Amino acid sequence: MANELSELTLREVSLVDKPANSEMGIPRARVALFKRDNSEDFNENDSVCKAVFGLVDKDGKTYSGVTYPKSDFAYTPTDTPSDWKLRLTKTPGGAPDAGIVGAAVAALGKGFRGKKVQIPAAALAAVKAKVRAAWKKANPEKGSDELPDVLKGESTMTIQEIEKRLGDQDGIITTLKADNDALKAENETVIKMSKKERKLYASMPTDKRKAYMAADDMKRKAMLDECAQQKKDKAAEDSMDEATKAEFAKAGPSLRTMMLADANKKLIAKAKKMKGKDDEDPDADGDDDTGHGTGHMDNNEDEDTVTDKKKSQKALAMKMASHNDELIVVKRELEDIRKQARVAHFIKRAEDELPNTSGSPAQKGEILMKMADSCGGENSESFKLVFKTMKDADEVVKRSFTEVGKLGGPIPAEAAFMAKVDEIAKRDSIDKPHAVEKAMMENVELYKEYERDQGAAVVKARGY
Repeated sequence: MANELSELTLREVSLVDKPANSEMGIPRARVALFKRDNSEDFNENDSVCKAVFGLVDKDGKTYSGVTYPKSDFAYTPTDTPSDWKLRLTKTPGGAPDAGIVGAAVAALGKGFRGKKVQIPAAALAAVKAKVRAAWKKANPEKGSDELPDVLKGESTMTIQEIEKRLGDQDGIITTLKADNDALKAENETVIKMSKKERKLYASMPTDKRKAYMAADDMKRKAMLDECAQQKKDKAAEDSMDEATKAEFAKAGPSLRTMMLADANKKLIAKAKKMKGKDDEDPDADGDDDTGHGTGHMDNNEDEDTVTDKKKSQKALAMKMASHNDELIVVKRELEDIRKQARVAHFIKRAEDELPNTSGSPAQKGEILMKMADSCGGENSESFKLVFKTMKDADEVVKRSFTEVGKLGGPIPAEAAFMAKVDEIAKRDSIDKPHAVEKAMMENVELYKEYERDQGAAVVKARGY
């Protein structure tokens, strides 16, 4: 049964439990239509609240007697401390503090303890950039992917950075346009292909497809034919038993061709048999396994004799192919020997006839060989003329360095200096003229003594 209350006096009508229009807990209005008072959550005497919202003590500079410089705040529109907001440090002039910075981030976002900081729109980007930099310093262990959402998407860029980004975008657009044009041309070409050609084109690797698109009609046909043959050869190789595959892997090009032809012929016979044509002779076209025509079977030869003859011909053809591969290997080896002998010849000639020219015998020999090839051989007049010039220059170098110290017989410092030359030549793998140059720079005093002895020897020899 419902109870009914009577003779009630209403002192307050409020839509919230604690009206914001009250003072010291005493409502200033009997009907409260304002929001709830959150003053217990947002404490103006709290140091963190002061730091975030720029609340300062009476002198306008300090928090509870501690003075913070302007650089400690993210928002400083004027030199008046009371205008500063979003302090980022825990101590004056210190590094960004993770807790203080976290409060600043909250105030910029959903609100710190229910209250958001008010920053003019024109200054918001710069303020967020400063808070973002402080957040990264205060949280070095965290990556960019952990950056608070309120700090994402805001950045300040220099003119150079903007120009670089625009340049990069232009490059990307150009590349995309070129790729789009290439794709369009490729689609137009593929549409015109037959079904068989499309399959062959699709089996090509990416680089080969690019080469196909850049080729003319004749080259394209050759590439498709090559692709078809490779596909056919792959199917033939796959059809071989393991023993035959092992033999195929070791075979040379001629024997491989024979083995692939034999495997292809077997595949054709198998395909005919599966179509119900097993009564047809796979060799009815007159070709045996060697690819030679056999003609019709002689009436005087029975079937077994013909089969034995085919096997014998096939074995002979395989043996000839194997010998041909061996001959190719021998020719290649002979060619390598010839090349090595030719290189050795030019090295020996350089060593004997250009001993004083700079460079090692191998380097000089290679130059001589290339010069002979470009001039039409060693016996050509142009090679002889150039080589004579090189020999004359080598003789000049020889006279410049080998006559030193010979006028007055042995010179006391000569043996020591020339020993240094030999040591440097061996150490740096260089010729004697270059070793002399290095010895002069590395042993200045010894060389000066060598020159003095040489001068004295000259005076003595001439009787001065």
